[in-house]
Amino acid sequence: GINLQPIYTKNDLENLEFIKALPGFDNFVRGFSPCGYHKNTWNVNQEIKIADANEFNSALQLALGNGQNCVNLSLDSATKLGLDADYADESLVGDNGLSISAIKSLERALKNIDLTKNEISICTGKNVLPFLSLFNAYLKSQNIESKKIIGNISADPINELIKIGNVNVSEDFLFNSLKLAIDWAKTNSPNLK
Repeated sequence: GINLQPIYTKNDLENLEFIKALPGFDNFVRGFSPCGYHKNTWNVNQEIKIADANEFNSALQLALGNGQNCVNLSLDSATKLGLDADYADESLVGDNGLSISAIKSLERALKNIDLTKNEISICTGKNVLPFLSLFNAYLKSQNIESKKIIGNISADPINELIKIGNVNVSEDFLFNSLKLAIDWAKTNSPNLK
């Protein structure tokens, strides 16, 4: 573990090699950019684990008005599995966040949110393609250029395997899905990772 002292003084800094390090220089403890964070400020990206799209939108607008500058969609298990909330097991709907079944629920969740001015962060569970397809359709329906979207829509099949115990699809399918998503992003939304 980490041994924390009740109080630190200037003497505690004497033997720390990295204390005189500059941003952008070897050991990179202060970041990779010589400008530090003056050019690119930190993002404020907090999860809002609300299942209902309208309630999520109200909470997100409040958070953005209070200084948050990223849109984090924490999705429920049904959405991550690509299931319609009306037909999914009730225990999966709204369990860990926002329930999105179609473009209309995404429209309610993101109403009056300018995605071209706020980075996005969305973890889709084991497979990125179903939600990425829905998100792309949403962007088109709102006449938002996908090239202007910055942030990430990610999948973590290994995390899902650890949490649930299986992913019910082949590794080849998952890796091919990730490759398709990366190829789509390179062409259509290069600032989306």
